[in-house]
Amino acid sequence: MMNFFTRKTKAIETSQKDFDKLNNEVETLEAKQAELTQQIDQINSAMNVISATLLIDSSDKNALATKTKGEKQIEKFKAELADTQEKLSKANEKRVEAQVDLNQAQGEKARAEALKQATGQKAVYKALKVMEKVEPSDVIQEQINLAQAYGLQTSPIGVSKEDDFIRSITSEDNPKAEQQSEEIAREALQAMVDVFEKHGIKFADNAIHNFESVGVELKNK
Repeated sequence: MMNFFTRKTKAIETSQKDFDKLNNEVETLEAKQAELTQQIDQINSAMNVISATLLIDSSDKNALATKTKGEKQIEKFKAELADTQEKLSKANEKRVEAQVDLNQAQGEKARAEALKQATGQKAVYKALKVMEKVEPSDVIQEQINLAQAYGLQTSPIGVSKEDDFIRSITSEDNPKAEQQSEEIAREALQAMVDVFEKHGIKFADNAIHNFESVGVELKNK
C-alpha cells in the first residue's frame, strides 16, 4: 500500500475530476458486467429448454442448430464478461488511488485552514496581550505650563482671573480631546482589524458588535 504521507498532493479540483472520471468508468463497467451476466443466465435458461427438447428428440435439427448458436453466444458473452471484469478490476484499483489523492487534497486544504485559524487566534491574543500592558501613563507627554505659555501670573491659591482663564480653556478643550482621542483610537483599531482581516481572521458576533460600537468597520462578517 502506498504511503499516504509521501504522496504528491494534487489540487482538489484535479483530484475530484480524476475521481469522478474513474467512478463513472467503474459504474459503466459494473453495469456492463451485470448486463452480460444477465444475458448469459438468460441463454443458459433457454439452453436448458433446448436440452430438454433434444432429450425427447436428439435429431431435432432446429433444436441442434439453436443449441450450437446458443453455445457460441455464451462463449462470446463469457469472453466479453472476462474482459469487462479485468477492466473493472483495474478501474477499481485506479479509483482507490484517486480516492486517496482526493482525500489527501481535501485533508491538506483542511489542515491549511486549521493552521490559518490557529494562527489568527494566536495573533489576536498576542496583539491584545501587548496592548493590555500599555498604560495611558506610557504615552510620552511634555509638561506644558499654559499660564506661563500665555504669559500669565497665577495666584498661589488659584482664585485669580488668570487661574479662571486657564480653567476655562482647559474645560473647553477637554471635550475636543475626548472626541479626537476617540477618532484616533478608532483609526488605530481599524488599522489593527484591517491587518487581521487581511490575513483571513474572522470575529464572533460579540466582537463585531464591540468593534462596530466604536465605528470600526469589518469586511469579513
